[in-house]
Amino acid sequence: MRLIFYSVVGSAAMGLLSGCERRDERASAAAPERLIEKWTARFDQDNQFQQFATVLLTGDRVLLLDQADARVTALSLETGQTLWTRGQRGAGPGEFLVPDDLVYGGDGRFGVADNRQGRVTFFSDTAFGETVTLRLEGQLNSYCQELSGTTLAIKFGEMVLVRLREDTGPEALDSIRWPVPQYNEFIVLRQARFARSREGRCVIWQPMGDFFFEVQPSSPSVKQFRRYAESLPVPRIDRSGTTPRLLKGPSAAKDAAILSDSLFLLRGSSYTGPGALVDVYSLDNGQRVKSLLLPNADAFQIDVTNGLLIVHRSTDNGSIISAYVRP
Repeated sequence: MRLIFYSVVGSAAMGLLSGCERRDERASAAAPERLIEKWTARFDQDNQFQQFATVLLTGDRVLLLDQADARVTALSLETGQTLWTRGQRGAGPGEFLVPDDLVYGGDGRFGVADNRQGRVTFFSDTAFGETVTLRLEGQLNSYCQELSGTTLAIKFGEMVLVRLREDTGPEALDSIRWPVPQYNEFIVLRQARFARSREGRCVIWQPMGDFFFEVQPSSPSVKQFRRYAESLPVPRIDRSGTTPRLLKGPSAAKDAAILSDSLFLLRGSSYTGPGALVDVYSLDNGQRVKSLLLPNADAFQIDVTNGLLIVHRSTDNGSIISAYVRP
């Protein structure tokens, strides 16, 4: 009787466990929440064609970088109306040769990175007056401001972190090593970027795969990396030729942004349904919390603020910027 009793309890426990697993599976596969549009600013009209390269939120502004015309446009975060457009091609103050990226500067400031000029120049988001210039060396790929106010960057193609300070050259920090060494064989995986953050959380993501690393300083020159990931299939690699070729790999990610303890990831090839998908992860445990559904599949970049998700759509006719209310 005792054995039978334990067997029944064991079966019941297994049944409960299976039920929990099924409920967890259903929860993780829950339908994504649809977002409500608040405003849309179009730059794809015949008389207003503009193709922006970068979107960045700072204060109550949505900043857009136009690489072709070497200028920055600011939109109202509340209404989407254009507030100002400034900058031109050149090497003087407020001018850029080939602007590459927008950099969050804190305290109502933003930076424009120009690798051709070898500098990041920070401006006020209201007066566009030059405040600080950081010197660059080599091709840098992405930028993030730490809580200390210093700026980190990633060397393009080398996967090396550098720190930028006033009046000094870049200080080399650690190399970035992915959990699976064979990923380093693919150039696309070497184009690592920082997720957009205004809270000093520097999280690195890669365009393909679900590997995220938060930079956590344990000393002025040593960095530790945490991994945030979901379980993904091991990639299949063809090594028969002179160069390894990826046959099947994890899903692509288009862009990423951070708000508080959440990581927002704009999905690429992993989502085949209507519109575009944004997965939300907890930075505390790396687990996916929920998914958000955008109505258009051509979403290119995202940024987040309290209550809003800003989406940059890149089309053949120009750019479209939309603000969506987050549930």
